[in-house]
Amino acid sequence: MIIGFVLIVGIIGGIGWLVYDTFFNNETVTLSNLNSGIAFTSNRDGEWHIFILEPDGQVRNLTPQAGGFDYFPSWAFDGEMLNFLSTRHGNEMGPAQVRADGTAFEILDIVSAIMSVARSQRFDWDPVWSVNGQQGWSKIADLNLELYVLDPISGEEIRLTSDRPAGARDWFMSWSPDGRYIAYSTDRNGGREDIYLIDLQSEEKTPIRLTDDETIDEFHPAWTLNGEGIVYVSDSADGLMVGQIQLYMMDETGDNKRPLGNEVVAWDPIYSADGSQMVYVSNESGTWSLYLMDVASGEVRQLTDDSGDDLFPVWQPVPADTAD
Repeated sequence: MIIGFVLIVGIIGGIGWLVYDTFFNNETVTLSNLNSGIAFTSNRDGEWHIFILEPDGQVRNLTPQAGGFDYFPSWAFDGEMLNFLSTRHGNEMGPAQVRADGTAFEILDIVSAIMSVARSQRFDWDPVWSVNGQQGWSKIADLNLELYVLDPISGEEIRLTSDRPAGARDWFMSWSPDGRYIAYSTDRNGGREDIYLIDLQSEEKTPIRLTDDETIDEFHPAWTLNGEGIVYVSDSADGLMVGQIQLYMMDETGDNKRPLGNEVVAWDPIYSADGSQMVYVSNESGTWSLYLMDVASGEVRQLTDDSGDDLFPVWQPVPADTAD
């Protein structure tokens, strides 16, 4: 199983920069002033690791250490810490972290993860913004991860999921392109990961189950840019343990599930905090690469171009008191 003992993976993290490559055209990237770099998963060096694209155009490998695969980066609200899942635990996936200065790369167990949270007081993770600027994230509540959004009018926190203490974790939130729906991952069905959908315009906001294979972890949903499909990871035979990311697609209703083969797809639209830019993933160049769209003009720029695949981008947040 993917998760193993990652009961509180959303509470740990860090970011650091170590060995780096340069942006493919050596140009400075002008990013939103409410965000900084873009972290993502890539196998450009032969194994899956966590990278960051910085505004100066450099792409740095944050986890170049040998001995495992690293996936699915997730930021703390202060933008100083980044967590991810790693196979370096042995026979299962587990939490890991690395700091901004390149030090303290660490594989964490439950005890060290709890100590890290207690010291840092970082309970809010993985901020994501919708097309209309609404913010969602995962929060440690009742000893597990729950999903929250900010009310766009009052600015108050709205809790979307609620499980018993130390119960299921709800994470990897993804906004639909129109801002109406949220797809997310949860292990509420006996430990295996499944994907659920919440309609934010419904009064009850009842989670709707989209995947139901009891033998496979299906998780980390991401919408297509046209809003008609959801791309996700289907970890049959625990492929992530040997470096195999198996991408699938389904309709937003959960129907028509199929492997994502050679079809050209643009997906995973991730908006900057001010809504001025959107980064997404596409294979139109032959490999999965990151693209940046200026929302006002619609102008698109390819951010990465290498022999590997670049997936699962996340904006690095900048605290409000330090943003220009």
